[in-house]
Amino acid sequence: MTTPHSHSQLLKQLLLRFLIHASIVPGSYYITRPLAFQNFCPSGLYPTIHSYTTSAMVNMEADVLSMQEIRPWLRYAGAFLSEADTARVKHAIQHYDALAAKYSCDIERRKDTVGCCGFLTRRPRLKFLKQAMVDANQKSRALRSLSSPIRRVPPEILSEIFLYCLPPVRFVRPSSREGPLLLTQVCGAWREVALSIPRLWASLEVRSDLCTSSEPTADYEQRSLHNVVSMMKLWLSRAGNCSLSLSIRGHLASSEAIRTLFNNVSHRWLHVRLDILDTDCPTFITQSSPPLLESFTLRSRGGLQRCQVQNLSLALKQAPRLRHFSWDNNELYSPSLDLNWSQLTHLTINAGISTEECLGILKHSRNLIDASFQSIIRSPASCNYPTVFLPNLRSLVFGAEDDISHCLNSLLLPSLRELVLNVRCWPQEALVLLFRRSRCPLESLNLYFPACSEQDFLECLEHVQGTLQEFTVQMERYGPCVITDNILDRLTYKKRGDKSSCLCPRLEVVAVYDCVSCATGHLADMLRSRMVAPSLPENDPSYVARVKVIELYDRDHDFMHWLKPLRDEGLILKIYDANNGQPLAMDPDDILRLKRLREEGLVLRVYDPSSGHFGEITDVD
Repeated sequence: MTTPHSHSQLLKQLLLRFLIHASIVPGSYYITRPLAFQNFCPSGLYPTIHSYTTSAMVNMEADVLSMQEIRPWLRYAGAFLSEADTARVKHAIQHYDALAAKYSCDIERRKDTVGCCGFLTRRPRLKFLKQAMVDANQKSRALRSLSSPIRRVPPEILSEIFLYCLPPVRFVRPSSREGPLLLTQVCGAWREVALSIPRLWASLEVRSDLCTSSEPTADYEQRSLHNVVSMMKLWLSRAGNCSLSLSIRGHLASSEAIRTLFNNVSHRWLHVRLDILDTDCPTFITQSSPPLLESFTLRSRGGLQRCQVQNLSLALKQAPRLRHFSWDNNELYSPSLDLNWSQLTHLTINAGISTEECLGILKHSRNLIDASFQSIIRSPASCNYPTVFLPNLRSLVFGAEDDISHCLNSLLLPSLRELVLNVRCWPQEALVLLFRRSRCPLESLNLYFPACSEQDFLECLEHVQGTLQEFTVQMERYGPCVITDNILDRLTYKKRGDKSSCLCPRLEVVAVYDCVSCATGHLADMLRSRMVAPSLPENDPSYVARVKVIELYDRDHDFMHWLKPLRDEGLILKIYDANNGQPLAMDPDDILRLKRLREEGLVLRVYDPSSGHFGEITDVD
């Protein structure tokens, strides 16, 4: 039998357990009793329990910023907060931090406890507490972000920062994962800033793969092309009056709508890259003057008709600032171009061209710095051509199946520093005479599939040994090798008494592909001798540069076995896949060394025999 005293004691214990384990939410004024508690307590003894929330907390909550008030500030990064708003933000942060701390304490108290009298469980309430703590922390973080330094950056400075967020390419492909589109998806303020910067939208590349799908419908390509045209219109409108870098790849130039958009902004062209894959498209470029155009790159896989070449010539002759011109044409022979050759500084023609046409172009191109002719065809009747003097030419690339002696014999190149020859008929006498006549400070000699002998190559090295810093030789896999023990012996650093000697003392980069036949370890011994040579000033007669980089194919296992120990002495190994010519992953230490050397001024270039491209290596950037 329960006495009044024992009944009172029991009620106090129950109330105490309830207040400890129950979660009372601030701001709620009444809590109904739990079902288990109702079933356990004697009827009529369950009191009405008021919230423990004090009037001070109620007043504090009434003044706390609501998410409706905060949301506009969060949306616009440049939102200006008054002193009063800043004070309210600080007050709200303190409030939500206090709430989160309280919820955390309540959760810790409930972890090791059970319900009333050992069987009242509160798992739903624990789940609610955890979610409430997460919400409070999220609100606190959102409020703290209002005081982030980036929100106080003026739009003018933000605009300059955005320009550095663009991909490091000349022609930008639209992508939601890169600038400029990515910048428009951060917040409303960033979007407004990004849309107000015309230079951010001054570069665009559209490709035909935007109009393809793995499961196309009947009208898919038409709808996709319409979307590309709409995107191109919007992009160009955002660029305002800025000069434009435009690239149209694939079959898109066959679309009249694309061509119209492209030609309507010809007065703003700065850099243009264009694919013409349809020979039935004679008016791919208007004859209106492009006054700002500086570079024009054209790729025509199926060749160009004579009317197309004439149309191109007429348009580009009206470009007074044109300096770079490149034409990649797969046809063996193409109609002759007529440009203002004298204003060009960089010229690439990967199209069939006769020796007379090549020399005629060079004769009128006295300002050339880089020149590349990939498909020189010997004319039926070759005659003596007057000397072509190119005082500024630094880089020359010749590719031919026929003898190019006639071209080499007509050139005088006193400033030549890079020479690339991809020829099957070796012009030994003409090449040596060019070196003697020009006395050029050649730094890079690159020979691809040369039909030359060991003695021919040695003679070339001797004529340029005072300035040569790099040489590349690539031969057929099972053909004769031009780099033998004799040449390696001449390249080896030797010290005899007070004198030291070796061929090409300034050599720093060696690239050898299927062209070395020597005794075991001789190549590594030559490189090691130059790496341990005394460090002397460059003007010292005994100066010998350290070899820094060697490049070879992955199938040269014997060479790599002997070369790998030299990595500990600082030698960088660049290995290429013999099947596809692609560079293999480099050792992390080699990557760091190569980047350091580039910062010090080392430039590595690679030549692609299939495309004729000769340019700087970027695979470790």
